[in-house]
Amino acid sequence: MKGIIEKEKVLVYDSKHVYLRYFTKVFPNYIFVPFLGNENDDFVLNEFDIVIFIMGSHMEFSKFFKVYSKGTPMIFGSSVKKICTTIEEMELVSMLDIKLIDMGGTKTELRDQIRFHLNQYSVNRLHN
Repeated sequence: MKGIIEKEKVLVYDSKHVYLRYFTKVFPNYIFVPFLGNENDDFVLNEFDIVIFIMGSHMEFSKFFKVYSKGTPMIFGSSVKKICTTIEEMELVSMLDIKLIDMGGTKTELRDQIRFHLNQYSVNRLHN
């Protein structure tokens, strides 16, 4: 009898609530849980396999650091080019070990980027 493979849990911060619905539809093999950034949000970060953080403005940096944890894989995305450039210039991608994606592309490009990183994390998780 084959073992049951558990779906990976992904914490998603998406202040516009657009991408969460899209991820749930396109990636049914994952459990996506919304994080709204409210003070009342209660979660244990190590219960999640991956965090996807979609930043819409510079004002959301404080929420980013609320969910950031070394050791929890994170995909960081923004459709605001200036935010992505700032993250790269500050060398946060390598310093914090996050994956940066451009949310301003087409749905196909976004799907492919997210799929690539989710698959990479899944492979790494299986080998650890």
